[in-house]
Amino acid sequence: MSGDTSQPKEVSAEDEYIYDQNELEHNYEPVPENPENYDEDPEDKAVYSLEQDYEDSYQDENLDEEYISDKNPESIEEDEDYLADQEQDPLELDEIPEESFAENQLADEELDDQLDQDLLDQDIDSELDELPAEAFEDTTEQDDQELSDYSYENSEDENDELYMDESIEGQESEFDQLPDEADGSFETEEEYQIEDQEQYQEENLDQSEQEEIQEETVEELIEEEPEPEQPKFNLEEVKAEIHVPVNLENAANYLMSLPILGEVVKEQYLLNIKKETDDVKLRAIRVATQKEIIARLKEEKQPYIITHFTSQENLCTVDKGCLHKNFRSVYYEVSNPVTNKNVMLTSHMFHNMTRHHMVYFNEPLLNLGNSPQGFFDSYLPCADLMTALKNSNVPQDVLDELEAVREKIEYLEYERFAAVRGNVQYDMSVFDQTEHEKENNIVPFYSMLRTMVEWGAEDIHIKAGFRPMGVLGGDVKPCPSFPEFLTPERTKYYSNYLMTPSQQQQFEETLEMDNSFYVPGVARFRCNMYHSQGAVGMVFRVIPTKIRPVEVLGVPLILKKLVFERLGLVLVTGQTGSGKTTTLAAIVEFCNVNRAIHILTLENPVEYVYESKRSVFTQRAIEIDSLSFPMAMRGALRQKPDIILIGEMRDPDTIMAGLKAAETGHLVMSTLHTNDAVQTINRIVNTFPPHEQETIRVQVGSTIKACVAQRLIPRFDKPGRVCSIEVMLVTPNARGQNTRGYIIRNEVPELYKVVATSDYDGMQSMNMALFEHYKNGVITPDDALSFSDNPDEITRWMREDMGLGA
Repeated sequence: MSGDTSQPKEVSAEDEYIYDQNELEHNYEPVPENPENYDEDPEDKAVYSLEQDYEDSYQDENLDEEYISDKNPESIEEDEDYLADQEQDPLELDEIPEESFAENQLADEELDDQLDQDLLDQDIDSELDELPAEAFEDTTEQDDQELSDYSYENSEDENDELYMDESIEGQESEFDQLPDEADGSFETEEEYQIEDQEQYQEENLDQSEQEEIQEETVEELIEEEPEPEQPKFNLEEVKAEIHVPVNLENAANYLMSLPILGEVVKEQYLLNIKKETDDVKLRAIRVATQKEIIARLKEEKQPYIITHFTSQENLCTVDKGCLHKNFRSVYYEVSNPVTNKNVMLTSHMFHNMTRHHMVYFNEPLLNLGNSPQGFFDSYLPCADLMTALKNSNVPQDVLDELEAVREKIEYLEYERFAAVRGNVQYDMSVFDQTEHEKENNIVPFYSMLRTMVEWGAEDIHIKAGFRPMGVLGGDVKPCPSFPEFLTPERTKYYSNYLMTPSQQQQFEETLEMDNSFYVPGVARFRCNMYHSQGAVGMVFRVIPTKIRPVEVLGVPLILKKLVFERLGLVLVTGQTGSGKTTTLAAIVEFCNVNRAIHILTLENPVEYVYESKRSVFTQRAIEIDSLSFPMAMRGALRQKPDIILIGEMRDPDTIMAGLKAAETGHLVMSTLHTNDAVQTINRIVNTFPPHEQETIRVQVGSTIKACVAQRLIPRFDKPGRVCSIEVMLVTPNARGQNTRGYIIRNEVPELYKVVATSDYDGMQSMNMALFEHYKNGVITPDDALSFSDNPDEITRWMREDMGLGA
């Protein structure tokens, strides 16, 4: 056809019929095998494409002869009427706008491609049925390629001529994919489809054999798949196995054979003093005796036992007919002089293990009135005990017995709070040097803190003109890993690294700043920033991320009873660096494990971060989460807390807030800086003006439940320090003396006598605690006297212990 654009001539009805017949004959001429033989004129190509699409649509819309023969005459007449209505005046193709060509081409090609895709899916399905399981992956890749080609062919293009060219190329590719034997044999794709189906039926004669091979392959794959890993232990079965006696005969006999350090030192000391009576010489002989015994035990790799709180009497809970049902002390400390490792066992656990071969103790929970509050399943810390006995003279069969139950005990401890335990991922890139630090050769601050903690520092001092220094065993020492001295610019850079822009502005205005932060995988740090002679300085307190239990710290048993009180004020006092926060955190953690309550902490800054177990914690930082202690306490009373922990009572506002919270029916715990428990009462009262002191004294006397004062004493048997604790309970004692009455009547000095004579109720003075450490061989007699407020009393007790008169 030509590209003439002239108007069509008018024709008669007869001519119109002839014209239509010629047009149909022209449209249904056989399709040439190679469309490329057509004239390369784009318009001719477009006409050919339109005619081909018209032929395909005609074949789709007209039914085959078998289907037409089944139709009734009425439906045939309806179809003829419908075709007659659809007849229109013939138009020259040249009159059709290019937009109509594109629209018709797009619609027709979508229909053709859908038919081609159906045929393609049938071919793929037939091939998949014939392939074994190993060929599935390759077939899937072929399908993905076919689908991608199909998507590309159906993509719209703004250029209509380019779109039609691509359509023609797609048709050419379909015919090119026909097998070689089909060239010249099939004039249409329909004939090729029929032949392909016949070939498919011939190939499916051994389909049953292919299915059998495929089933065998699938069975082999199923057998090779690993079964899902089953839990190693069953919780109930492990409990039933651990809650009864186990094979610990060798371990029990070994622990019973360990020497008790205090008894060995006293026996040798009495032999060494002879007739000496001078106190100074006696103390020197005592120190030499302790040193000799520790050296001998270390040489023999002999672990030893230290008994704590021997005045406490206990009763066996396993067997009422036990021959050793009465035993004294609260804790048995197993210590290794070779590695300086130790483990603290409760007296009940030690008794159950050595006498009844049990690693389980159902510990009763009591309040100050010894009323039962429930029970706690306590297990032997096998891992810690094995660590403490490592590199000693312990027989291998003892370790084997402990190893046999260790994994099951760890499983029970893990499952105890597995439902509330979270997995937190931290950013470890904080230890890497920044570009600025690389250019100026600056050690990353977090890396410096990590090195100091690994060195063993308990406190860290960063000060201009000095090397980074740490406190080890109470002594300040420069860290050998950092030989360079810090400059004022360096300390200011480190301080700005730890503060936000708003905190930096506040620090420039107030010249002071308290802060706390966490170094991933190292510890938490409480920081105080200050200015000294125009330069910035910092002091860090290392706060372990894992809160040590009360058993590990060896605190008196009476402190565990305080957490079951409904209301009142509990104070932990001592000088700076005496471990007040650590002891208070251990008490709160014991409550977290055993009580399902709400605990609110108000601190500045937040030190220990508690993981909610049975209790729910709300930890608020003053000046960050609340503007002041009074405002935080006002809001706390609306948050329904059962226990309120105040970081420190340092001023009248915090003291008054704590007293009001205790009066409203909450159990309030806090710390205070005082030397002993009795002086705490006067310290609280004297903080207020004279005209308010009488009112405050009555409030303190009516709300305070207990006051605990502690001091850290250097150990003699190994590196480290031991805690000496004074306990004063504000409650009627066994002799009917009411400590609350002494406070209200302002007879505070009388409390010293009450504390010294009420050990039966759980009270003990500082001298009593120091003297017990002296008897156990843990501290020297000189340290006992230097940390005592009444050294004459301790001297008298020392002479009486040796059998000498006062």
